[in-house]
Amino acid sequence: RSISSISALSLNRFDGYKFQIYRPDYTNPKGKLSCETVNALAEDNSGNLWIGSDKGLNVYHFKADTFKTYYFSFYNSNSPPSDSISALVFDKSGLLWIGTNKGLCSYDIAGDKFTRYSFRKRRYSSIPGDHITTLHIDDGKRLWIGTTNGAAWMNLTTKQITRIDLKVCNEDKTPVITSFAELGQVLWIGTSCGAYVIDKQSIEEHPANCFDDAGLPEELTSQPVSRLLKDNRDRIWIATPENGIYIYYPKSCELRHIFSDFNSRYG
Repeated sequence: RSISSISALSLNRFDGYKFQIYRPDYTNPKGKLSCETVNALAEDNSGNLWIGSDKGLNVYHFKADTFKTYYFSFYNSNSPPSDSISALVFDKSGLLWIGTNKGLCSYDIAGDKFTRYSFRKRRYSSIPGDHITTLHIDDGKRLWIGTTNGAAWMNLTTKQITRIDLKVCNEDKTPVITSFAELGQVLWIGTSCGAYVIDKQSIEEHPANCFDDAGLPEELTSQPVSRLLKDNRDRIWIATPENGIYIYYPKSCELRHIFSDFNSRYG
């Protein structure tokens, strides 16, 4: 299996020996990548690579070595809600969930059907904002939805959406959600105000008020978090925009700080 990666101006595929670079061909776009700006990747059960870009949803068919693009259409509701795709994730049933700057949607590949979910200001059972920033599916069949206006989770069986009360920033501003990471019964959430955790066992009892920063070091709750990642040793890596990277060891509650030294050749 080759590895695909994102760069600012292309999609790169590494087969273990060499890189193959995919770029748009605006003079002959058929079968080519639609945009050089790639924001998200997800692989389906058939081994095809789905690509979220600033100009449509692409799927790369490995065997045929060709791309197909799905675009938003004013005249066709069976299309993505926007061409700006920010997040992609597959659930266990093979349904593709798509985050855009104009709402959430799912795509049934076999049935070729898009289903849209939009923000409704006075409807608490809708997504909290139309600009989706990140998506995550936990082991309890829930889809976690991060937006520029807070977070919500969806029951993937009933498709019911519940918003989470995230009044954690100064002046009671709702934070931008940047990332999710899951470790056992704890879901980590990275935001523009810091890192927070959810005890997933409490979700059913307190579905809209299960957000907490209890027990986390102050360094993680007092500054923006740009990315979270759980590694295979059950450590949480926390990337920040200004202070480098932190590693959190949940068993010992130890926090290690890795920062960039501009005077060092190793950075």
